[in-house]
This record gives sequence, structure tokens and C-alpha cells, in this order.
Amino acid sequence: MRVWLALLTTAGCSAPSLRVAVDPPATIDRVGAVLLDARGVPFGGTGLLPRDQGLQSQLAALTSSADEIATVLLVGYSDDELALANGGAIPSPEVLARSPLHLARPEEPVLPQPSWQNEGPLQGGEARLGSSSRTTELSASWLPPCPTLLPESAQVKVSACSGFYCGANFTQAGCTLLMELNACIAGAPEQLQVSARGEVSGSSADYQCSPAPTRPGANFSFVCEPRTMDEVCPVDVLVGPYTAPFLVSPPIQVVSGINPTERPVAVAAPNFGYVLDAVPLPPAQTDCPYPGRRVVVLTRSEATRCDGENRLVVVDAESLAVLGEVPWTGSCAARLDPDPSSDGLLLLAEEPLEIARLGCDLAVIGERIPIRAEVPNTHEAMDATLVERSTAPTEWWLGFGRENVEAPPEPGWLVRVNPADLTQQRLLALGTYPVGGIQVGFGFDRLLAPLSTDRVLAALSTLDNNVFQVGTFDLLIDPPSLQISSAKFGAKLPTRANALAGLPRRRQIMASSVPGKTDPRPSVLRVGSPAAMLEQDFLDFTAPDRDLTGAIVWPAAPSRAEFDDYALVVSSARWDATAEARIGLVNLGLGRLEPGRVRIGYGPSGRMRADDLGDVWVPLPWHGAIVRVRPSPPVEVSP
Repeated sequence: MRVWLALLTTAGCSAPSLRVAVDPPATIDRVGAVLLDARGVPFGGTGLLPRDQGLQSQLAALTSSADEIATVLLVGYSDDELALANGGAIPSPEVLARSPLHLARPEEPVLPQPSWQNEGPLQGGEARLGSSSRTTELSASWLPPCPTLLPESAQVKVSACSGFYCGANFTQAGCTLLMELNACIAGAPEQLQVSARGEVSGSSADYQCSPAPTRPGANFSFVCEPRTMDEVCPVDVLVGPYTAPFLVSPPIQVVSGINPTERPVAVAAPNFGYVLDAVPLPPAQTDCPYPGRRVVVLTRSEATRCDGENRLVVVDAESLAVLGEVPWTGSCAARLDPDPSSDGLLLLAEEPLEIARLGCDLAVIGERIPIRAEVPNTHEAMDATLVERSTAPTEWWLGFGRENVEAPPEPGWLVRVNPADLTQQRLLALGTYPVGGIQVGFGFDRLLAPLSTDRVLAALSTLDNNVFQVGTFDLLIDPPSLQISSAKFGAKLPTRANALAGLPRRRQIMASSVPGKTDPRPSVLRVGSPAAMLEQDFLDFTAPDRDLTGAIVWPAAPSRAEFDDYALVVSSARWDATAEARIGLVNLGLGRLEPGRVRIGYGPSGRMRADDLGDVWVPLPWHGAIVRVRPSPPVEVSP
């Protein structure tokens, strides 16, 4: 409802009438006015009054004593906004009405930016108002001495120092934050003070904490500096509830009769389990029994290597229905990749080591080709990946290593394959693998992750208890040149990289160590290309036995630019197939795991893949299932 207020203002001895239009939207419960001089500085204001009454008389009193009025600024709030500014309870109408709005002094609390503003110049006794984006710090006497940063019973997450998240108990009593941050920062202050402007500071024997600009995604931020070291630890506090920006399907069971909670196993190695690989494919271009968007899943009926029957299961990418199954006969199947030259697939098998081309119907086209004889028969297929080239045809890279920790260590091997004719070029991979001692595991890790077109291919191998190597191959040189760097995960034992994911937009890989006894956080390493830059981050997976088991750059559709700087990660327990698996989002720019993780099933994840529409497919080897993850629909914004 538009209300015209006829007011009087003094200019010398005259008193011409002033007309001001008040037309707030229906969501606004209280309005007030502020008068600004020719410099734009507020010099007087009314209280906050019901939207359709009381403002006229207060403005009349103000303007009758004013020597200069250049602009009239109207502001409006909902009752909920005013209650939030007052710590949860809205002041009485009488208190709001008799507390004039004024320009906040540095030591005074500040009202939130009005959700509605109109302003206009005074010309000829009339102020014709239009929408306003002016930012003016206003205050009123009823505001509490400091804002309430943490509502009662709020869910709180803290991102501290290198970006890991930890749970921390916070309560606010007046302008004091009582905090338990020892799990995040040992020796941090137990109390912090909140200023009138919402800035946080405090100190302890070990740390001095001071205000900092609020970082993206946080409710408030501050920094803590150790008194004995020259470094800064940024702290971001997020108040829940937390909602993940993605949708997760129920597990799609592709192997029947599997219940991981009833089938505990001692070792959940990446190359063991009932699901070996899952490859999304776009709609076929030729006649095909499975013509639409589909996912082909490589399964086996027994969980140990090369035991049981292999099958290729086809799942509809949209309905998630199983469309059909095709048995794989002959040698043990290990990995799948899309065939760049057709609608089919490339399959890597072992015992004996060989490769095959599959048609759209999943039948073998042509002959199965043995892997080059120079690759030792003691080695097993560990990984495979397609590397797109801009100056040459797409290449298929295969990685082989030893899983037998009782055998003497031997180098891993890489084989480069031309998908067009399946010709091969053997390449020696980096490093040797440890045996015995306290190093537990198979000593191979994920071997391959493409970092960028043409430039690099990353390979990784464990060297000893807490050192592993990362190598990058420059594909513009033939044969590709290899650069190697080593990284230590500190004093954690046992330690080895458990997941490797290429992050092409950042020219990095992401790997994770096993959590140690003295530090329950798994280390997460991001390695820059060409293997010269190593940086160690920490991500908290909430339990000492949790580990990063899978990662992939978030491959949302091109229109979803808000996801360009994120990676999806899966956390579980590498050595326990009955442990819950959860998926979450890592902010690569800020180096932190965002809150809002979702349970997806059981056990460690397999190789995560993305399709052409931005859906991510996650194999769960010990669950006998796959899961689809897709971005939540964009939020519709009304014009």
C-alpha cells in the first residue's frame, strides 16, 4: 500500500510541504526514515514504526528543526530480522518507535543492512523516491552491545589452520564466546570476546587471536597466531544446519546376495571386492541393444582377485534400472575404459595379461591382444586411464605392479596403448615397493591420474613407511620424460597414499595417508605439476579409522560454474568393508572439506567417474553396488 506523507520542513522562515511516498513490499513489517545532508551523512532519523502509521509525525518533528535536508532515506525490516539483531526476541513496538536511527559510531553495534530501501533527493518540497543500494551503518539504542553470533543449540563446524574441519563446542554468553577448540588447535583460548561489530578476538598462553574478514561460506572468521612461531592459523566458524549441494541415489545393487555388514573381511584392498569398475557411456551412435545413457559395471561373484565369474552389468543412467548382463569368459577382467573410436569399451584382463575391444553389445570385437611380454608375469593390473591429446590421438595408459608383499620389491610398469589398433609401447614406472617391517598393505597405490591434456600423467608408488614418490610425464616429449618428487606425511605410521585423483583444472593430484595413532587426521596431499610443488593439507573425516578412498574434480554441467573449484571425495575405512562410506565436497580454493556429507553405503570406494551431463558414478566394491551423485537443481530466483 502506497502512503503519501505530507510533511513540513523549514528553509529560512518558510515552511513548504514535503511529500514522501512510502511503498514497502508485504514482507516488511517496520519502516523508518533517515535524513542525509548534502555530503550523504545521516544527521537525524526516526524510530522503526509499523509500515502504515506513526512515521508522519516523527518526520514532521525532525524536519521542523533541520537546517538542511538533501536526501530522504527510507529503510524497512521484517520482524524476524529485528528479532535476530536483538538476540532472538523482537523489542516492543514502543522501544522500536522511540529509539531514533542514527549513524553508528565505531564502538556501537550496527543494524543489519535493510532488506528494503528507498531514497530520493528533496526537490521543491517533494522527495520522489526510488530503490536504493546505499550501504550505511545505522544503529539504535535498543541493540544489544554485540551481535549473537551463535544461536542457542546451533550446529557448529570449525575450519582451522590448514583447512581441516573439526567439531567444536561453542556457546555465547553475552559478548563472550566459550569455546572448546583443543581438537582443532591445541592451546587455543578457551574464551573469545565479541565486539559491537561482531569481531572476534582473544588470547591464551600459546595463541593470540584477532579479527579477520569473514571468508566465503563462513558465518564468522578470525585468525590465531602462535606466540612461538611466525605463522597464522585462519579459523572459520559455520553454523548449521548443513545441506549438501548434491543428490545421492540409493545404492544400485549390481551383485546379488551381498551384505557387507554380515560379511566382514580382514583386508579391503582396492583390487578386491565384488565391483571392479563402472564406466558411464553417452547414447550410442549406432544400432545398439543399450542405446541410451548407460553405465557398464564390471563385477565378479567372489571378492578375491580372479576368483569367481566376471560379468558386465548395464545400468540405465537415468532410471537406474539394470538393463542386462553379459558374462565375461576367459581370463580375469580387471579394468574398463570407454573406447575412443567406437560406442564400445576397452577391457584390461590378467592371467594372462591381455586387452580386448568390446562392441556396444559388449561382445569381443576381433582378437584379444596379449600385453607386451617384457612386463613380468609377477605383476598385476593396478590401474588404467585414457589420456586425451590435442596434438595426437587419445592414448590408453595401463599400470602394473606387485601385490605380494613377501616377494622381493620390483619396479612397477606402465604400458602406453594406441586404442585404434591396440599397439603398445612399454614404459618403466617409478620407484620400488616395500616389503615386511611395519608397512602394512600391498605397496602399489593408484598408479595413474591425468593432470592435463598433452602435458602430464602422474604416477605414484610407495617407497617406505612414510615416504612416497610422485612422478609426472611430459607427453610432448617422445619418449615421455619423467620428473620425480618425494613427499613425507610426517611422523604418522603406518602411512601410504590410499587414493589418487587428477585435478586437471588445478594441475594437481590429491592423495591421502592412513591416519596415525598420535594424529587421527589423515594427511591429504595436493601435488602440483610438474611434480615440483608439494603441499600438505589436513581434512578431518571425524573418526580415527577414516580415510580418503576416492576423489574426483566435480564435473558439473558447464552452466553450473559454482562447482568449478570443488572435488567430490569419499571417506571410509580402507581396511574394513563393513565401515560406512560418506561422500562430501572439498573446496579446492580454500583447501577445506565442506560440511554436509552424505552416507552412500559401505566400504572403500572404487574409481569415481563422471558422465557427459555431470553425474558422478561411485563403485562400492564390497557393497556390490554403485551410486549416482548429481548436483542439486539450481535455486530459482524470482525476478
